[in-house]
Parts: sequence; C-alpha cells; structure tokens
Amino acid sequence: MFFTVAVGTAVFNLALALAVLRHGGLPRPLGWVALVIGIAGLTPLGFFAFLATGIVIVWGSVALAMKADTAVGSPPVANP
Repeated sequence: MFFTVAVGTAVFNLALALAVLRHGGLPRPLGWVALVIGIAGLTPLGFFAFLATGIVIVWGSVALAMKADTAVGSPPVANP
C-alpha cells in the first residue's frame, strides 16, 4: 500500500503546484510548498510528504474560505 499512497500524494501535490503556479487562484507560496512535497512524495520521505499533504489541504481550504469572505457582499451598483 505504500506505493499507492506515495504516488497519490505525489500526483495530488504536483498537480496542485502546477495549477497554483500557472494559473493562480491560491497563494503562490502554497504552490511552491506543494511542489516540494510532491517531489518528496516520490522519495523515501513519502510518509512525511503524506502527513504534510494534510497541512497543504488545510492551508488551501483556509485560503479559499478567506477569499470567499472577501467576495461575499452586495454587487456593485452601476451608475447610469
């Protein structure tokens, strides 16, 4: 089961890093951290990368929640 978890961790983090660094939407430091964790997921440090993925998920969730709070509000009124 180690290899399935290691590959899943690596693919998740590398895809997240690619999306964040290429398109934005989340903080760029999150993308760089996900890239490092994704690479570490393919090494013998895969277990620690799996644990760090939980931190990345929480960080991304908080960033999205904070972004949603700033987007909530009344729509701008167009002046005729």
